[in-house]
Amino acid sequence: MKRFKVYRPRPSVFSSEVSRRGFTLLEILVAIGLTGAVMGAVFAALSQSLRMAAATESRTSALLLAQARLSVLLDSPQIPEEGGGLFEPPFDRFSWHVEVAPPLSDNLIPVFLTSGPAVDPSARRTTLFTYYYKRARNETSAER
Repeated sequence: MKRFKVYRPRPSVFSSEVSRRGFTLLEILVAIGLTGAVMGAVFAALSQSLRMAAATESRTSALLLAQARLSVLLDSPQIPEEGGGLFEPPFDRFSWHVEVAPPLSDNLIPVFLTSGPAVDPSARRTTLFTYYYKRARNETSAER
């Protein structure tokens, strides 16, 4: 009687026989390296995003505080020629400075107000510009 040899293909990489043997040290090191690189990129992007959010929050706060201070100055009967200081708490980490330019006419006065972080003078600062209209003593609101 003749015996036939049964053909058995070689196990592929994806077969269960190979996967039972486990991973090689090189495969584990490559996986750890790739995971570390991806995590490093994600943390760098997250860190940059947080820094940009903090800078945007600081600039927005400086702008809103400058607008508020400018409206207070424009509502006062007399604008100081020059002045400045810190904002009230909890915004005392911001400072402001006002400058009044020479009048363009008898009633029209240019006003500049700059605000920004008080602790870092080299930081980006916000400057607002407007005109102050000085009413004549005999002018009433009905005449305007």
